[in-house]
Amino acid sequence: MNYGIWYARLGYGWDVLRSIHLTFIKRKSVPSTRTLYTPMLRNYLTIASRNLQRNLLSTLINVVGLGLGIVCSLLILLWVQDELRFDAFHTQGEALYRVKALQLHQQGAFATDATPAMLAASLEQEFGEVSQSLVMSWEERWLLRAGNTADYETGTLANEALFSMLSFPLLEGNPQTVLSSPTSIVLSEKLAKKYFGEADPVGKTVRLDNRLDFMVSGIFKDVPRHSSLQFDYVIPFALLQKEAWARDWNAIGPETFVRLRHDADAGELGRKIRHYLDDKRTEISKMELFLQPFEEMYLHSNYLASKQTGGRITYVYLFSALALFIIVIASINFINLSTTQSLRRAKEVGIRKAVGAGKGILVGQFLTESLLVTCLSALLAVGVVGLLLPQFNALTGKQMVLELHSVGFWKLFLSVTLLTGMLAGVYPAFFLASFQPIRVLKGTFRFNPRAALLRKGLVVFQFSLSVILIVGTLVIVRQTDFIGQKHLGMDRENLARTFIAGSLAKNYAPLRQELLQSSAIRSVSFSGQPLFDFNFRTSEVEWSGKPAATVTMFSHSGAGYDYTRTMGIGLKEGRDFSPDFPTDTASVLINEAAAKAMGFAEPVGKTITIAGIWKRRIIGVMHNFHVRSLHQPIEPLLISLEPEPGWGEILVKISPGQTPKAMKVLEKACHKYNPGFPFRYTFADQTFGRLYQSEMVMKQLAWYFAALAMLIACLGLLGLATFTVQQRQKEISIRKVLGASVIGIVLLLARDFLKLVLLAAAIASPLAWYGMHRWLENFAYRVQLEWWLFALAALSVLLVAFVTVSSLAIKAAIDNPLKSLKTE
Repeated sequence: MNYGIWYARLGYGWDVLRSIHLTFIKRKSVPSTRTLYTPMLRNYLTIASRNLQRNLLSTLINVVGLGLGIVCSLLILLWVQDELRFDAFHTQGEALYRVKALQLHQQGAFATDATPAMLAASLEQEFGEVSQSLVMSWEERWLLRAGNTADYETGTLANEALFSMLSFPLLEGNPQTVLSSPTSIVLSEKLAKKYFGEADPVGKTVRLDNRLDFMVSGIFKDVPRHSSLQFDYVIPFALLQKEAWARDWNAIGPETFVRLRHDADAGELGRKIRHYLDDKRTEISKMELFLQPFEEMYLHSNYLASKQTGGRITYVYLFSALALFIIVIASINFINLSTTQSLRRAKEVGIRKAVGAGKGILVGQFLTESLLVTCLSALLAVGVVGLLLPQFNALTGKQMVLELHSVGFWKLFLSVTLLTGMLAGVYPAFFLASFQPIRVLKGTFRFNPRAALLRKGLVVFQFSLSVILIVGTLVIVRQTDFIGQKHLGMDRENLARTFIAGSLAKNYAPLRQELLQSSAIRSVSFSGQPLFDFNFRTSEVEWSGKPAATVTMFSHSGAGYDYTRTMGIGLKEGRDFSPDFPTDTASVLINEAAAKAMGFAEPVGKTITIAGIWKRRIIGVMHNFHVRSLHQPIEPLLISLEPEPGWGEILVKISPGQTPKAMKVLEKACHKYNPGFPFRYTFADQTFGRLYQSEMVMKQLAWYFAALAMLIACLGLLGLATFTVQQRQKEISIRKVLGASVIGIVLLLARDFLKLVLLAAAIASPLAWYGMHRWLENFAYRVQLEWWLFALAALSVLLVAFVTVSSLAIKAAIDNPLKSLKTE
């Protein structure tokens, strides 16, 4: 018996008894809380630090594992926090609503933000619940010029309610009157400095599109990046009210917002306005109105009929769950390592209980140790997050900063730290504190079988989460790759776009002829609707044999000659628009979906009527191609010929390998036929990529976080395997002396762990299938959930676990057996 050790332990027990005597018995009065708990806490910290130093390897594994978990969770939660800030800064946010419209047609119901221009004023006049109404146009990108400065800027048109209804502070100007004059313009602080420097711009003139002059009537503070509505200048909506479509209830386009009175019931108002447009619109399709809370615009953007079905909130939920998963995985490591190493501390617990330490004191001691490890991990994590945040911002497109001076950040930090510490420390603390001192000191202490079962259950749970993350990552990668590689029915490669502005519309014909003279350019056309964003729909289409009750919604756009050739769209039958056929101005191209909707077996030559006045003859049927994102199915489409564009974008198909030359030719021609306007262009593949920016970001993050989750899980498995090897070292040595091979010993040790991993894969697979099936439902075109995805995830986890365990098993198997046997 080692008397030195027993003497030291008895000395420690005497110190504890003496401390209790001095604290509680010798003093006449009851000690204050501070007097009682300060030495106790100091004692906790002293013992905790000594134990952590004594078990340095376990401490390092715990600190690294928990640190990685906190790093991942903090990054994810910073992103989630940033998302939740959108549109939350408006002081009257709870009373603000957007009026959405539900278009009812044969293909179903389509929710849109576009409403009639007269709706806002009409609702304010007729419904007492509406305190204020706002009408805003779609995003406009026009040329602004002041002095020698000219550039394209993003702005909007709105009525007088904008600055009094929404929290966009004015630095100069009266919120009630700043948009009252049709020729006034309100600039952001950024544009004011850009165009006027330090001079006061109020009262000065800004020229719009080189044709209209506006007087600056106010300056507003730059719109926060956490706003769904983004604009750098505002001009009065009254400018559009002289247009015929702005006085037509059948025409839709602007957005409508309302502020309700404090005592108004939004649900009741929604029921009142649902059929408000029934007697105002003559178009065949019905349009129902409903209200969407303003603060939900950004996160809750997807609708099925009038029911909210998701949007970016889906990613908020997914990433929040991911953060929790990673914290749980890291905490399980701590729990497993603490419980497996508890035999080393059993005698300590026994002695402390024998000398009077209560269960509460022991629980406090062990919780202090877990919180100390968690705090070390958390402080390390903050430093790592600070280093990684610029790269994380570049990946996610955010502008997040580590706000160390912010109370909100420290609330988040402390919440994550305490949650991790409690998750990791509560069970080990109560487990260690429950040891029976008599059995421990007599040497008859054995682990409860239920504790071993719990450890195995935690390993299964941990690797189940890992399998779910890997399956999710594989599905996300496959879907994003599918999006990038799917044939859209058109050729988006080498397709340049320049928006029609200034004189480009009236000079389109000579511009086109000049461009076609260059060998670097294959064809030129134009589209009245932006590529991948055809937002004009109509149900006012008639054809021979159409059932009386049928309401079919068609996407509709104007286009120029050589449209299908420029876009790379195949023709199923018929021909494209051509200047050789003067009657093509009364012709139309349709897609296969439109031919199917009309029920035409041979559509070419048939006549349709649009809006009751335009008769158009079908001259060609295009193969289906995507005019919107893959989140939405292909709809019936009509393309009408417009020899001269009114608006839209010019499309230029570039010869392969000739992009630099073609862009120089295009820039020179645009400057020639549109002087005074800067040359701006984009490529179709870039536009397409921006449609799926969220999915691409999620793909990258899923890779990184799944890999880190596996690393954290393997750290825990490494600690557990280390303990198992130590416990079975003598058994391994005896087996080796009796002739067991290294491979046999490795398989013996790895077998139990691999069974747990296989069980984890079996449990996780159906859960992963359900979660990813729900995510894929957001896409009209998607990959299938095939069996091999789940098999690959299980095999990956199995392989990593085997490598982790076998590395320790091999070391134990090749060690000299005399080292462990002679210690007996």
